[in-house]
Amino acid sequence: MREGAIAEMVAPGTQGRPWRPGIVVLLLLGALIAAVSWARLPVPSDALRLDAVHVSLDAGPFAPVTLPHRWPTAGERGNTVAHYRLTLPRVPGEAAALLIPGARHDLSGTIDGHEMPPQRPGAGADASLGATHVLRLPPAEGTQTDILLRLERSTGYAPGYLSELHLTSLSDFEPLQWVWRLAESDFHLATRVLHGTVLLSVLLLWLWRRKEPVFGWMTLLAGASFLTDQLLLAFSAIELRLFAVAGFGLIALAFALALTGASRPYWLKLAIVLVPALLLTTVQLGLMPAVLALALSGLLALSLSLAGAVLLLLHAWRHAEWDRAAMAGFYLSTVWFGLHDFGIALGWIDGARFLSQDMRALGLLVVLLLLMRWLARSLETVDQANATLRQKLDDQKRELNQLHRKEQRRVQEAVLADERQRLMRDLHDGLSGHLVSIIAQSEAGTCDARQIEDTARLALDDLRLVINALDLEDDDLRLALSSLRERVEPQMARLQIGLDWSMADLPEVRGIKPGNSLAILRILQEALTNAIKHRSGGPIGFAASSVGPGQMCLSVTNQSATDTMPGRGHGMRNMQARAVELGGEIRFSNKGGLAHLRLIVPTDLQHR
Repeated sequence: MREGAIAEMVAPGTQGRPWRPGIVVLLLLGALIAAVSWARLPVPSDALRLDAVHVSLDAGPFAPVTLPHRWPTAGERGNTVAHYRLTLPRVPGEAAALLIPGARHDLSGTIDGHEMPPQRPGAGADASLGATHVLRLPPAEGTQTDILLRLERSTGYAPGYLSELHLTSLSDFEPLQWVWRLAESDFHLATRVLHGTVLLSVLLLWLWRRKEPVFGWMTLLAGASFLTDQLLLAFSAIELRLFAVAGFGLIALAFALALTGASRPYWLKLAIVLVPALLLTTVQLGLMPAVLALALSGLLALSLSLAGAVLLLLHAWRHAEWDRAAMAGFYLSTVWFGLHDFGIALGWIDGARFLSQDMRALGLLVVLLLLMRWLARSLETVDQANATLRQKLDDQKRELNQLHRKEQRRVQEAVLADERQRLMRDLHDGLSGHLVSIIAQSEAGTCDARQIEDTARLALDDLRLVINALDLEDDDLRLALSSLRERVEPQMARLQIGLDWSMADLPEVRGIKPGNSLAILRILQEALTNAIKHRSGGPIGFAASSVGPGQMCLSVTNQSATDTMPGRGHGMRNMQARAVELGGEIRFSNKGGLAHLRLIVPTDLQHR
């Protein structure tokens, strides 16, 4: 898949209604924000609500406050410890549960002067992000219980927070305890597991689809999210994680550009590393207060995420794409919950939990599901393309088979036409000439019967030669030469001429067809005829042999009274022309009273 191919995928069926994806996603986003931001844990109907307590900040005097209560204002110089004192009415002998929907920072304290176990939000979790607690009180010995809750801010810039409290009996609390146990569970650990799963999944996608930039930027986005979550575990200074948030926003913007098919400028890639490093350096050198640098990092991340959301919404509107609209919803939720957490940190919003940490992981899970959907759609497109290609290949194969059959018929017809033409030429050159001679002799009335008989025998021999040549195959040259010998020997016997015939050394010849076999036989017949005419006595010899690799020699010899070479008559020209057509040649010598004609041709005549 070429670069940006995933960014060009358009959800079908929405082209006529471009407003629908954006409106639906925004409504779902609003429902999610409302559910997360304003959802409350259920409490028994007869539970006692406790919202009036006394608080002491940094060992100062106790003063009455109304819950929920925040302390102090945001910043690194605020108070670090708050003690909340309250007295609970009890039923003697009855166990009870004190429900704390939200508390931020480390919670500990005493119950009737006895130390209660520290309330931990989970292994490795950050208590400064908010947690839910359920304090199970033992059966009361009297009619009241004195409780002192201690909240200590040891890390982070967020102010301390304690929500309203609810006191209920264990029997009334039992039907609802599963909900509170779920709220008490280690969401941060689950978030980290989810982060790791998303990161591993998109990393595998990127390794499989290295050429697709969307998967690369998604891997970087998930990695940055996972890194900012883990920095708090590796370092005690929480600001390290907050500085990295600016890099997360830059990566989010680059990811949005990749999703819309736009180019990612080089300065944006450099800024991912340089901006967080610059913020951290200015703080370390004392050029900027840490609180201001952290605020700039967060605002930059939110601004870039908002810009990415706008890009995705515009792209979704123009192309009526549900997927890009859903991604815009993820970006907008990041912006909303980021602003929510800013409001909590600055004390502008009443809330115990910072939500962006957990919602970012859920948003990345949504992104992963969308990417898997895009990948599945791309594979489906590939499957459809393969099916179309197979269909086209099958159609082309059938068409090629039809063309092949037509070509075979055309070749066969051409071969038959060539064979008919060759047969007509051979009959015209041989048999017809003899027949014309016989007719001419008969019409003249002066020729004798002996001459007509000899001419008729020549015509018959020529006809037999043509007929025998029609039924030859690759290994039938020896048979054709034997047939030639059978026709020549009676003639020589009548003329009292001896014939020495030898085919012991005849090599294997391939590609014998009627045309080339007839050419060989005509050359030899002409050579034997010339030998009969020009001999001075003695027998006529014929021999077959191999002369070098891939060649054979068929020779005719006779005794000659002179050493005169033959002229360039019609017969010699015909023999030489036929030999050239076979890919061979005629060699003639006449020395020492012996005339020797040799026909040298290839042993492979398949293409002749």
